[in-house]
Amino acid sequence: MRQNQHSHYLSRIFVTLLLSVAVATAGCATLRRGAASALLPVEQEIKLGKQLSAEIEEELTLHPSSAVQQRIAALGRQVVAAAPDRHRDMEFTFKVVDDPDTINAFALPGGWIYIYSGLLLAAESEAEVVGVLAHEVAHVTRRHIAERLATAYGVQTLTALALGKEPAMLGQLVAGVLGTGYLLRFSREQEIDADVTGVNYVISAGWRPHGFINFFERLGGDREAGSRRALGWISTHPMPEDRIVHVREAIEAHGTVPAKLGTEEHQQLLAMLGGASTPPSSPARSTEPADVTPPSDTTGSPAPGRRR
Repeated sequence: MRQNQHSHYLSRIFVTLLLSVAVATAGCATLRRGAASALLPVEQEIKLGKQLSAEIEEELTLHPSSAVQQRIAALGRQVVAAAPDRHRDMEFTFKVVDDPDTINAFALPGGWIYIYSGLLLAAESEAEVVGVLAHEVAHVTRRHIAERLATAYGVQTLTALALGKEPAMLGQLVAGVLGTGYLLRFSREQEIDADVTGVNYVISAGWRPHGFINFFERLGGDREAGSRRALGWISTHPMPEDRIVHVREAIEAHGTVPAKLGTEEHQQLLAMLGGASTPPSSPARSTEPADVTPPSDTTGSPAPGRRR
Protein backbone atom coordinates (compact mmCIF):
# COMPACT_ATOMS: atom_id res chain seq x y z
CA MET A 1 0.00 0.00 0.00
CA ARG A 2 2.77 2.39 1.05
CA GLN A 3 4.73 1.47 -2.09
CA ASN A 4 1.74 2.29 -4.31
CA GLN A 5 1.29 5.65 -2.61
CA HIS A 6 4.98 6.40 -3.07
CA SER A 7 4.80 5.42 -6.75
CA HIS A 8 1.73 7.63 -7.25
CA TYR A 9 3.52 10.54 -5.52
CA LEU A 10 6.59 10.19 -7.77
CA SER A 11 4.33 9.97 -10.81
CA ARG A 12 2.64 13.27 -9.93
CA ILE A 13 6.02 14.94 -9.40
CA PHE A 14 7.19 13.68 -12.81
CA VAL A 15 4.07 14.99 -14.53
CA THR A 16 4.30 18.38 -12.85
CA LEU A 17 7.99 18.72 -13.74
CA LEU A 18 7.43 17.67 -17.34
CA LEU A 19 4.64 20.17 -17.86
CA SER A 20 6.60 22.89 -16.05
CA VAL A 21 9.64 22.30 -18.27
CA ALA A 22 7.43 22.52 -21.34
CA VAL A 23 6.03 25.85 -20.20
CA ALA A 24 9.36 27.30 -19.12
CA THR A 25 11.23 26.12 -22.18
CA ALA A 26 8.92 27.55 -24.79
CA GLY A 27 6.07 29.41 -23.20
CA CYS A 28 4.17 27.76 -26.01
CA ALA A 29 0.62 26.36 -25.84
CA THR A 30 1.42 23.89 -28.61
CA LEU A 31 4.28 22.37 -26.63
CA ARG A 32 2.15 22.11 -23.48
CA ARG A 33 -0.61 20.37 -25.42
CA GLY A 34 2.00 17.96 -26.78
CA ALA A 35 3.11 17.14 -23.23
CA ALA A 36 -0.49 16.65 -22.15
CA SER A 37 -1.15 14.38 -25.12
CA ALA A 38 1.85 12.23 -24.22
CA LEU A 39 0.67 11.88 -20.62
CA LEU A 40 -3.03 11.47 -21.38
CA PRO A 41 -3.48 10.24 -24.97
CA VAL A 42 -6.74 11.16 -26.66
CA GLU A 43 -7.83 7.52 -26.68
CA GLN A 44 -7.56 7.33 -22.89
CA GLU A 45 -9.24 10.70 -22.47
CA ILE A 46 -12.21 9.49 -24.53
CA LYS A 47 -12.52 6.33 -22.43
CA LEU A 48 -12.36 8.35 -19.23
CA GLY A 49 -14.97 10.79 -20.53
CA LYS A 50 -17.40 7.98 -21.36
CA GLN A 51 -17.08 6.56 -17.86
CA LEU A 52 -17.51 9.95 -16.20
CA SER A 53 -20.50 10.89 -18.34
CA ALA A 54 -22.25 7.59 -17.60
CA GLU A 55 -21.76 8.05 -13.85
CA ILE A 56 -22.77 11.71 -13.87
CA GLU A 57 -25.93 11.05 -15.86
CA GLU A 58 -26.99 8.64 -13.12
CA GLU A 59 -27.19 11.67 -10.83
CA LEU A 60 -28.23 14.52 -13.11
CA THR A 61 -31.67 14.89 -14.70
CA LEU A 62 -31.41 15.52 -18.44
CA HIS A 63 -34.08 17.64 -20.06
CA PRO A 64 -36.89 15.36 -21.32
CA SER A 65 -37.56 17.32 -24.53
CA SER A 66 -35.88 15.75 -27.55
CA ALA A 67 -36.46 19.02 -29.43
CA VAL A 68 -34.45 20.94 -26.80
CA GLN A 69 -31.68 18.36 -26.85
CA GLN A 70 -31.51 18.35 -30.64
CA ARG A 71 -31.46 22.16 -30.85
CA ILE A 72 -28.47 22.44 -28.53
CA ALA A 73 -26.74 19.46 -30.16
CA ALA A 74 -27.15 21.16 -33.54
CA LEU A 75 -25.57 24.39 -32.24
CA GLY A 76 -22.77 22.37 -30.70
CA ARG A 77 -22.09 20.57 -33.97
CA GLN A 78 -21.73 23.92 -35.71
CA VAL A 79 -19.06 24.91 -33.19
CA VAL A 80 -17.17 21.62 -33.53
CA ALA A 81 -17.29 21.83 -37.33
CA ALA A 82 -15.62 25.25 -37.04
CA ALA A 83 -12.80 23.91 -34.82
CA PRO A 84 -9.86 23.01 -37.09
CA ASP A 85 -7.74 21.81 -34.15
CA ARG A 86 -10.17 19.14 -32.93
CA HIS A 87 -8.86 15.59 -32.85
CA ARG A 88 -10.35 13.41 -35.57
CA ASP A 89 -11.20 10.61 -33.10
CA MET A 90 -12.97 12.87 -30.60
CA GLU A 91 -16.74 12.95 -31.12
CA PHE A 92 -18.36 15.73 -29.12
CA THR A 93 -21.66 15.18 -27.34
CA PHE A 94 -23.90 18.00 -26.10
CA LYS A 95 -26.64 17.52 -23.52
CA VAL A 96 -29.00 19.81 -21.59
CA VAL A 97 -29.41 19.32 -17.85
CA ASP A 98 -32.93 20.03 -16.61
CA ASP A 99 -32.24 22.52 -13.82
CA PRO A 100 -33.77 25.98 -14.35
CA ASP A 101 -32.23 27.33 -11.13
CA THR A 102 -28.63 26.69 -12.17
CA ILE A 103 -26.69 28.84 -14.63
CA ASN A 104 -23.74 26.69 -15.58
CA ALA A 105 -22.02 24.57 -18.20
CA PHE A 106 -19.08 22.21 -17.98
CA ALA A 107 -16.92 19.96 -20.14
CA LEU A 108 -15.74 16.45 -19.41
CA PRO A 109 -12.74 14.68 -20.93
CA GLY A 110 -13.30 13.41 -24.43
CA GLY A 111 -15.78 16.07 -25.55
CA TRP A 112 -18.82 15.62 -23.32
CA ILE A 113 -20.41 19.06 -22.88
CA TYR A 114 -23.28 19.71 -20.45
CA ILE A 115 -25.28 22.93 -20.31
CA TYR A 116 -27.97 23.67 -17.72
CA SER A 117 -31.44 24.83 -18.71
CA GLY A 118 -30.96 27.74 -16.28
CA LEU A 119 -28.18 29.05 -18.51
CA LEU A 120 -30.38 28.76 -21.59
CA LEU A 121 -33.11 30.68 -19.78
CA ALA A 122 -30.60 33.39 -18.82
CA ALA A 123 -29.35 33.81 -22.40
CA GLU A 124 -31.02 36.23 -24.79
CA SER A 125 -29.89 34.82 -28.13
CA GLU A 126 -28.48 31.72 -29.76
CA ALA A 127 -25.23 33.65 -30.29
CA GLU A 128 -24.80 33.82 -26.51
CA VAL A 129 -25.40 30.08 -26.17
CA VAL A 130 -22.98 29.35 -29.02
CA GLY A 131 -20.36 31.49 -27.25
CA VAL A 132 -20.67 29.40 -24.08
CA LEU A 133 -20.54 26.12 -26.03
CA ALA A 134 -17.48 27.32 -27.96
CA HIS A 135 -15.69 28.16 -24.72
CA GLU A 136 -16.31 24.67 -23.33
CA VAL A 137 -15.34 22.99 -26.61
CA ALA A 138 -12.07 24.95 -26.60
CA HIS A 139 -11.19 23.59 -23.16
CA VAL A 140 -11.28 20.14 -24.75
CA THR A 141 -9.62 20.84 -28.10
CA ARG A 142 -6.83 22.86 -26.48
CA ARG A 143 -6.20 19.90 -24.11
CA HIS A 144 -6.74 22.01 -20.99
CA ILE A 145 -8.59 19.16 -19.32
CA ALA A 146 -5.79 16.73 -20.15
CA GLU A 147 -3.20 19.15 -18.76
CA ARG A 148 -5.03 19.66 -15.47
CA LEU A 149 -5.83 15.98 -14.99
CA ALA A 150 -2.24 14.97 -15.70
CA THR A 151 -0.91 17.51 -13.21
CA ALA A 152 -3.46 16.65 -10.51
CA TYR A 153 -3.50 12.85 -10.67
CA GLY A 154 -0.46 11.59 -12.52
CA VAL A 155 0.05 9.07 -15.30
CA GLN A 156 -0.60 5.86 -13.39
CA THR A 157 -3.88 7.00 -11.86
CA LEU A 158 -5.21 8.33 -15.17
CA THR A 159 -4.28 5.12 -16.96
CA ALA A 160 -6.03 3.08 -14.26
CA LEU A 161 -9.08 5.36 -14.45
CA ALA A 162 -9.31 4.95 -18.22
CA LEU A 163 -9.16 1.17 -17.78
CA GLY A 164 -11.88 1.23 -15.11
CA LYS A 165 -9.51 0.14 -12.34
CA GLU A 166 -10.06 3.10 -9.99
CA PRO A 167 -13.81 3.15 -9.21
CA ALA A 168 -13.27 5.03 -5.95
CA MET A 169 -11.33 7.80 -7.70
CA LEU A 170 -13.95 7.92 -10.45
CA GLY A 171 -16.60 8.39 -7.77
CA GLN A 172 -14.60 11.25 -6.28
CA LEU A 173 -14.42 13.01 -9.64
CA VAL A 174 -18.17 12.60 -10.16
CA ALA A 175 -18.91 13.89 -6.66
CA GLY A 176 -16.67 16.87 -7.34
CA VAL A 177 -18.54 17.79 -10.52
CA LEU A 178 -21.93 17.44 -8.84
CA GLY A 179 -20.82 19.41 -5.81
CA THR A 180 -18.97 22.28 -7.46
CA GLY A 181 -20.37 22.41 -10.99
CA TYR A 182 -17.04 21.77 -12.69
CA LEU A 183 -14.48 18.99 -13.06
CA LEU A 184 -11.30 21.05 -12.71
CA ARG A 185 -10.42 24.67 -12.09
CA PHE A 186 -8.54 26.05 -15.06
CA SER A 187 -5.71 28.55 -14.84
CA ARG A 188 -6.21 32.14 -15.89
CA GLU A 189 -4.06 31.50 -18.98
CA GLN A 190 -6.20 28.50 -19.94
CA GLU A 191 -9.41 30.48 -19.51
CA ILE A 192 -8.11 33.26 -21.74
CA ASP A 193 -6.98 30.68 -24.31
CA ALA A 194 -10.45 29.10 -24.26
CA ASP A 195 -12.03 32.56 -24.61
CA VAL A 196 -9.95 33.58 -27.62
CA THR A 197 -10.15 30.15 -29.27
CA GLY A 198 -13.89 30.09 -28.64
CA VAL A 199 -14.28 33.47 -30.34
CA ASN A 200 -12.54 32.06 -33.42
CA TYR A 201 -14.91 29.09 -33.43
CA VAL A 202 -17.98 31.32 -33.09
CA ILE A 203 -16.92 33.55 -35.97
CA SER A 204 -16.00 30.59 -38.19
CA ALA A 205 -19.39 29.04 -37.43
CA GLY A 206 -21.09 32.22 -38.68
CA TRP A 207 -22.31 33.77 -35.42
CA ARG A 208 -21.88 37.22 -33.89
CA PRO A 209 -19.09 36.81 -31.30
CA HIS A 210 -20.12 39.71 -29.05
CA GLY A 211 -22.82 37.52 -27.49
CA PHE A 212 -20.16 35.88 -25.33
CA ILE A 213 -19.20 39.24 -23.82
CA ASN A 214 -22.82 40.33 -23.45
CA PHE A 215 -23.66 37.18 -21.53
CA PHE A 216 -20.81 37.58 -19.05
CA GLU A 217 -21.39 41.29 -18.56
CA ARG A 218 -25.09 40.77 -17.94
CA LEU A 219 -24.40 38.06 -15.39
CA GLY A 220 -21.78 40.28 -13.81
CA GLY A 221 -24.43 42.95 -13.37
CA ASP A 222 -26.80 40.36 -11.90
CA ARG A 223 -24.10 39.35 -9.45
CA GLU A 224 -23.69 42.94 -8.29
CA ALA A 225 -27.45 43.07 -7.86
CA GLY A 226 -27.23 40.03 -5.59
CA SER A 227 -28.65 37.37 -7.88
CA ARG A 228 -27.89 33.94 -6.43
CA ARG A 229 -28.31 32.31 -9.85
CA ALA A 230 -25.63 34.55 -11.34
CA LEU A 231 -23.27 33.88 -8.43
CA GLY A 232 -23.19 30.19 -9.33
CA TRP A 233 -21.94 30.85 -12.86
CA ILE A 234 -19.45 33.55 -11.89
CA SER A 235 -17.92 31.35 -9.16
CA THR A 236 -17.23 28.50 -11.59
CA HIS A 237 -16.35 30.74 -14.55
CA PRO A 238 -14.63 33.84 -13.13
CA MET A 239 -14.49 36.64 -15.70
CA PRO A 240 -12.10 39.41 -14.66
CA GLU A 241 -11.95 42.50 -16.80
CA ASP A 242 -8.70 41.50 -18.50
CA ARG A 243 -10.37 38.40 -19.95
CA ILE A 244 -13.05 40.58 -21.50
CA VAL A 245 -10.29 42.78 -22.95
CA HIS A 246 -8.68 39.74 -24.58
CA VAL A 247 -12.01 38.68 -26.06
CA ARG A 248 -12.63 42.16 -27.49
CA GLU A 249 -9.13 42.23 -28.99
CA ALA A 250 -9.69 38.81 -30.57
CA ILE A 251 -12.93 40.03 -32.13
CA GLU A 252 -11.35 43.25 -33.41
CA ALA A 253 -8.51 41.26 -34.97
CA HIS A 254 -11.04 39.62 -37.29
CA GLY A 255 -12.26 42.95 -38.65
CA THR A 256 -15.69 42.24 -40.13
CA VAL A 257 -17.56 39.56 -38.20
CA PRO A 258 -20.91 37.80 -38.74
CA ALA A 259 -24.03 39.55 -37.51
CA LYS A 260 -26.17 36.50 -36.83
CA LEU A 261 -27.75 36.52 -33.35
CA GLY A 262 -30.57 34.00 -33.59
CA THR A 263 -32.79 35.99 -31.20
CA GLU A 264 -36.11 34.74 -32.56
CA GLU A 265 -34.86 31.16 -32.67
CA HIS A 266 -33.80 31.45 -29.05
CA GLN A 267 -37.29 32.66 -28.14
CA GLN A 268 -38.59 29.43 -29.63
CA LEU A 269 -36.19 27.48 -27.45
CA LEU A 270 -37.32 29.42 -24.38
CA ALA A 271 -40.89 28.48 -25.20
CA MET A 272 -39.85 24.81 -25.25
CA LEU A 273 -38.25 25.31 -21.85
CA GLY A 274 -41.32 27.10 -20.51
CA GLY A 275 -39.41 30.31 -19.93
CA ALA A 276 -41.03 32.53 -22.54
CA SER A 277 -43.73 32.63 -25.16
CA THR A 278 -42.90 32.55 -28.83
CA PRO A 279 -43.41 36.10 -30.16
CA PRO A 280 -46.35 36.56 -32.54
CA SER A 281 -45.52 36.26 -36.22
CA SER A 282 -44.89 39.46 -38.08
CA PRO A 283 -45.06 40.19 -41.82
CA ALA A 284 -41.66 41.81 -41.58
CA ARG A 285 -38.79 39.52 -42.54
CA SER A 286 -35.83 39.07 -40.24
CA THR A 287 -32.57 40.63 -41.40
CA GLU A 288 -30.67 37.65 -40.01
CA PRO A 289 -29.98 34.67 -42.27
CA ALA A 290 -32.50 31.92 -41.80
CA ASP A 291 -31.37 28.82 -39.97
CA VAL A 292 -31.47 25.51 -41.76
CA THR A 293 -33.48 22.95 -39.87
CA PRO A 294 -30.81 20.73 -38.26
CA PRO A 295 -30.75 17.02 -38.98
CA SER A 296 -31.56 14.57 -36.24
CA ASP A 297 -28.84 14.30 -33.61
CA THR A 298 -26.60 11.42 -34.57
CA THR A 299 -25.98 10.70 -30.92
CA GLY A 300 -29.69 10.04 -30.37
CA SER A 301 -32.04 11.88 -28.07
CA PRO A 302 -30.84 11.25 -24.52
CA ALA A 303 -33.34 9.91 -22.07
CA PRO A 304 -33.89 11.78 -18.82
CA GLY A 305 -31.33 10.88 -16.20
CA ARG A 306 -32.34 9.51 -12.85
CA ARG A 307 -31.37 10.49 -9.36
CA ARG A 308 -30.25 7.91 -6.90
